[in-house]
Amino acid sequence: MLSERFDIAGKVFVLGEYAVLGCLPALVASVAPRFSGYLCEPPAEGADYHLESPVGRFLRWALEHRGVSYSFHFEDPYQSGGFGASTAQFAIAYAAGAERLELSRDWRSVWRFYRDLTATDGLVPSGADLAAQLRGGVTIFDPASLTCQDLWAEFDWSRLLVFAPDAQPDRKVATHAHLKSLSGSRETAWRARLFSRLAIPLMKGLDAIGRRNVRALGRALNDYADILADSGLEIQRTLEDRRALAELPGVCGVKGSGALQADVVLALMAPDADAELIIRSARTRGLKLMCRGLTWQAGIASQGGITCRG
Repeated sequence: MLSERFDIAGKVFVLGEYAVLGCLPALVASVAPRFSGYLCEPPAEGADYHLESPVGRFLRWALEHRGVSYSFHFEDPYQSGGFGASTAQFAIAYAAGAERLELSRDWRSVWRFYRDLTATDGLVPSGADLAAQLRGGVTIFDPASLTCQDLWAEFDWSRLLVFAPDAQPDRKVATHAHLKSLSGSRETAWRARLFSRLAIPLMKGLDAIGRRNVRALGRALNDYADILADSGLEIQRTLEDRRALAELPGVCGVKGSGALQADVVLALMAPDADAELIIRSARTRGLKLMCRGLTWQAGIASQGGITCRG
């Protein structure tokens, strides 16, 4: 059969993870390299995804509600996790099956469908990363108004270095499991206080972007990360990475990203920073450079039809 292949960018939260769970905005950057994948009929044996992952639930929904059985093929250029593979899988499968399954491809419809599928127990994932990947660019996602605004043109994103902890084993934290544990172990009042504290550096960071003030954005990144650390929402290794990189000349701000800030380390450079020094120092800590400055990434895109044999 003829199937349609799609690709979609990776993502990193720049600001706003955890806060977005309290209906505050989140700033998410789309990054290269890009994921790709497609659906096939009839289904092949085996699966390269977790059956309870968003894509697993989507494929089960397609069978139960539309009587369509698919296999899903996915190419992950990262392999280590932390760059939005789970939401990329869901977005690609949804786009590839939307016409047959009679689903809207409007990003808000995709986002609502994702939220419905993942609203099983614990805190529901915000879907901010999904929305950003669908839209592309550097997106400010506002769950209160369900809007996305691309801030790519508002700031010099070449100043941002993105590192992955490739040489630090067992660092990845499963987001869905973490959200479930967070909702079970933290009372509502504690979360409300957290969201209130995070709102201050979050808004200062967004203001700094509007003023193109790299040092003010760096301070906001540091302050945001410090609040998460103080709240027990940052692993020790990320805290140590932040402290080490923050001591380097020309580093304006350092912040982790993802659940417990474990997935990625972001370093924001001043215009006079020595990028090579920062990169070498990060490498000695087991951090691999993934992006030396951001490149503009489009939203989800079709790569055209391919012959699928299941």
